[in-house]
Amino acid sequence: MNSVPTQQESTKRWWHLLFPPVVETHEGLFRPSNLALDLAVPAVCGVLVLVLFVWSKSQGKANYVALFLTLVCIWGTARSWLEWKKFGAMGRPLVRINETTIFLALPENLTQRQVELQLVDIKALVIQGEASQRTFVFERHEGGPIKAKACLGRLDTRIVDFLRQKMPAAVTVRMQRPSSLFGFIRGD
Repeated sequence: MNSVPTQQESTKRWWHLLFPPVVETHEGLFRPSNLALDLAVPAVCGVLVLVLFVWSKSQGKANYVALFLTLVCIWGTARSWLEWKKFGAMGRPLVRINETTIFLALPENLTQRQVELQLVDIKALVIQGEASQRTFVFERHEGGPIKAKACLGRLDTRIVDFLRQKMPAAVTVRMQRPSSLFGFIRGD
């Protein structure tokens, strides 16, 4: 008898091999990684591009762009390996709250890939904006607020719900909708 999958029991699809579904634990939301696939894809691409470079060199026309692409693939493999060593089989958390810290991943940012703060320093969390473009403002007891912009896509509601449920009672979580154009003009 076929049963409808629940939130905890998801149906395995072919694309879950490349993009595994998000897993919720008591500590956070994670997207598990597949170490073999994460290492094999850049490694195989790097070997193919290196073969292209050697072949072009033997033909008398060295293609140094191919050599550069090989280095980029090696960097991608090393980065996947280091993330595996740092975060383990569950992968980089999307959001994680433990006894002392909060971790929020910012996947679209190239320079600041994450925000990690001590919970004792946070007075309140203000979630601003619409679902497509959120700004997480961590108001601290001392010092200015820390802002983190995140485009979380279809996982947005799941991450916001997790933050609302799992934040300690000492940290208040508020939602702040952006004002409309007329509200902005009136000063609302």
